[in-house]
Amino acid sequence: MGIEPSEVDWRPKAHEEHYPFLEHLLTTTDFHIALQLGCEQSGVLLADWMDEKELKSAHNVDYVTLTSPSGGQSRAAVVPDGYFKLCREEKCGLFFLEVDLKTVTIAPTVWERRGWMRRIRAYVEYFRSEAYRTKYGTCRARLVTVTSSALRLHNLKKATEEVFRQLRELGEDASAQNRFWFTLLDDNPDSAQFLTSPLWSIAGSDEMRSLMD
Repeated sequence: MGIEPSEVDWRPKAHEEHYPFLEHLLTTTDFHIALQLGCEQSGVLLADWMDEKELKSAHNVDYVTLTSPSGGQSRAAVVPDGYFKLCREEKCGLFFLEVDLKTVTIAPTVWERRGWMRRIRAYVEYFRSEAYRTKYGTCRARLVTVTSSALRLHNLKKATEEVFRQLRELGEDASAQNRFWFTLLDDNPDSAQFLTSPLWSIAGSDEMRSLMD
């Protein structure tokens, strides 16, 4: 095909050999396809898309400082599984994507361990940070999470709401709660409904919304 071997994004021992990584990659790709088709069918422009690998290489990884319940501090990297920008009628929205395949503990007993609640705290701090404003300006991004079961979605949403309950108890700003959205990604999503139907559950609310609301 006239392509130099050095230009091919492949390594002899690629991470794709490991099933959990491959499953995660395929689910992210399924979401991307549904998003593209949904945009085509609903008159929405998918103005930008980057997956995790592109985010790591093109954006450089941003870090935030987290304070544990005991007062200790640690750094956490903020690397979404995807980033995309949707535009319609001169209005645009920014979205970070998390693909949940039940491999992350929701609330580890040890704060320093990676878990869902710690990840949400990292996003909260990131949305407040100068690093976020430098990259994305003043536009408020949402974190959209796709998962595979109703029970898991319920647990992720409740854990996210618990993070904001704790922030309120500490007297911190908890107004970003409505920036965390959740949905199920079916094996065969209806692309025509993907953006415009009320398929998304929002932290802190019982109302279902469409992604374009």
